[in-house]
Amino acid sequence: MSGTGPVNAFGIYLRLVTVGLFIFIAIIAGLWVGKVTSPVPESSDRNATTIGGSPIPDVATPENPPYEPPLFFFVNTGPTADLGIVAEELAMAAANGIVQFVISVPLSWNSQQPEREAVLQRLRLVMAAQPKAKLLLYIRLDAPAEWLTAHPESVVTFEEQKLLYASPASSAWQQDASAALARLIGTLRDSEMKDQIVGYVLAALEEGRWSLDKGHDVSPENVTAFRHWLHYQYPDDAKLREAWDNTEVELDSAPIPPRPENDDTRAIFFAGADRRAQEDFRRYASQSTAAAIEKLGASVKEAAGRQALVIVPYGYSFESQNNESGHFALMRLLESPHIDGFVGPVSYFDRGLGDAGGFAGPIDSVLRHKKQWFVMDDTRTGIAKDPASGVLTHMAGLQPEDVYNVQRRNFAAAVTHGAGLWWTDLDGTGSLHDAEMWKRFGAMREIYRKLSTPDATDSAEAPASGVYDIKPSERPTLAVVVDEESRFYQQCSDAANTPLLLQARDAAIGTGVPTQFYLLEDVLSNHVPPATVYLFVNAFHLPRENREKLHATLKEQKATALWLYASGYFDETPSEENISATTHIKVKAFDKPARAGSVYDLAGRWLNKDDTFGTAEEWQPLFYIDEEKEDTNILAKYAESGRTSVAMEFLEAGWTSVYIAEPGLSANLLREILQVLELPIYSRKSHMKFLDAMYFGPNLLAIHAKDTGERLMDLGWIYDIQDLFDPRIGWPQKRTFTVPLKSGETLLLKLKPAASEEAP
Repeated sequence: MSGTGPVNAFGIYLRLVTVGLFIFIAIIAGLWVGKVTSPVPESSDRNATTIGGSPIPDVATPENPPYEPPLFFFVNTGPTADLGIVAEELAMAAANGIVQFVISVPLSWNSQQPEREAVLQRLRLVMAAQPKAKLLLYIRLDAPAEWLTAHPESVVTFEEQKLLYASPASSAWQQDASAALARLIGTLRDSEMKDQIVGYVLAALEEGRWSLDKGHDVSPENVTAFRHWLHYQYPDDAKLREAWDNTEVELDSAPIPPRPENDDTRAIFFAGADRRAQEDFRRYASQSTAAAIEKLGASVKEAAGRQALVIVPYGYSFESQNNESGHFALMRLLESPHIDGFVGPVSYFDRGLGDAGGFAGPIDSVLRHKKQWFVMDDTRTGIAKDPASGVLTHMAGLQPEDVYNVQRRNFAAAVTHGAGLWWTDLDGTGSLHDAEMWKRFGAMREIYRKLSTPDATDSAEAPASGVYDIKPSERPTLAVVVDEESRFYQQCSDAANTPLLLQARDAAIGTGVPTQFYLLEDVLSNHVPPATVYLFVNAFHLPRENREKLHATLKEQKATALWLYASGYFDETPSEENISATTHIKVKAFDKPARAGSVYDLAGRWLNKDDTFGTAEEWQPLFYIDEEKEDTNILAKYAESGRTSVAMEFLEAGWTSVYIAEPGLSANLLREILQVLELPIYSRKSHMKFLDAMYFGPNLLAIHAKDTGERLMDLGWIYDIQDLFDPRIGWPQKRTFTVPLKSGETLLLKLKPAASEEAP
């Protein structure tokens, strides 16, 4: 919105009615005429011909051909795998042009029993199908039972229960794992496949994902390492006692605090005497995990050379629910020369047919640091071996086309953001044993390759990135910002993180605007492209210096900040005044646990008056907006208390602040806020409110349909539109177009700005 002064609720309502009436007339006219003839967009930015995110990184240029898309077949060849079925899957992959593979290989911890032949046997299985294969070796670094028996002080221990993992803080484990890696790499150095091994995937702990979710590790090695870490944080016992509010604690004998109850929304943040001890341990758990990963990555680089890629399953800032899991030191690894990329699953929260399928971590921060992010597509295909007959069968009732559409969505999400993708047979038992599926994967590879290869027949002027006909957006509409540091202040895990992180992420994906995902640290350091709107999903810890940095950035960019729940609550101490200072909106806290769950206060386009959203649970703390402030623009109120839960202010400094005290978010609420701000939403409202998952790349648009029906899309400029999954479908010279979609159907559209005297 161009104005910066206050607007009352009636003014917002009148604006919404006017805009809605205008668009309704435009839709009717457009449908009647059948096409849009005007070359001038409604946006005041006459150069706005680009839709989408950052360019696909590290692609081929004329000086560096050829380019192979970052697409891999990941197959488990472990003891439970059926190698005969695996060989057939590999043959299907090779027949459809797949040349990159991730393959699990054993790691021997016994220097007297090298694993060379066992590893080579598995690699030859791939090479037999695809002689040109490039290989990433997937290695589980968990110590074997004999090692754990010999090193009981290193075994992860939760409340006297020992797990079958070595503590990542164990120096003995780090040393022996590094030695085992060096031996493995050494045994392959003179093999016939040495030039085809391009890197290593280092996995450990629960599900191989560097996570400890079930408790606090109180193994002797971890306790010792925690005390060493405390020595770096506090100069002496007196400072530790002051911080921990404990007159008896000492640096050399400080205990790991017991894990508190963490599923109660009436205890969102730590309180009481052990608050700082809990915060310290969570910070330590993440830093020590990242330090172990970095050390092991350095060992690989030393043994295999700097050119060897090191990939780790880490950085699940959205998906990792437990705040003590150890997954919140991604920035350290982004700045490390020893780590080249990360792999994360498609969201386990919302991944089915018609769902968002969100990224596990802040993918765009990873790419901005010139690292790679791989999406692990382990979609359940329903293909499995019948235990009685030994024949592969398909699950009754599961339609192959539905599986293919979910896989298309996952590919489209990856390619629009410039990410890689692993098609995964996680157990090595034939879940991808489908010739038609591999034919489609081969077509996806070709789509990615063409998008990333300059083509002189279409344009004599390729972008500097080398990405043909894909222009990077300088200003995404929405930047979803997640904070690692704030996780250390939270006591409540799943119950709070589901609405604050998972639902907010997926609401953004369903809003229908170009969206990117970043770490707060990158926003604070101006390491991201400017955005029109920033959504801070969990920026609870904002010291005054960081708060002022954000305000300066918002002022400079004339952007809008959406502050969710307790943004800025912690400075030196937690306080509602800190939220007020962050949002520039007067905020108060309920004096006891209060019920969330809100109703919209206006009659909008995407939400009607009294439509509900949020989480109807008691929260402590829960905040509300001071209703006595006359220039506060009220958008929503709590259903139970009637207190204001969402408000907007247009500040004299030139930026807009929207505070969402409700600890929950919906795509329609986001759309209403963007509508008030007069920002374009590419999915127009018709007789139905479609909440499709939409992913945007540089002149790419992916749509994964939530429901069945006809969509009306408005791109804001005239484009030649091509369906990349089905080249028979396209819309030449269109700004608006309609497309009928079935529930779960996926489109991937290439948008080429149409030639025009007014186009840049």
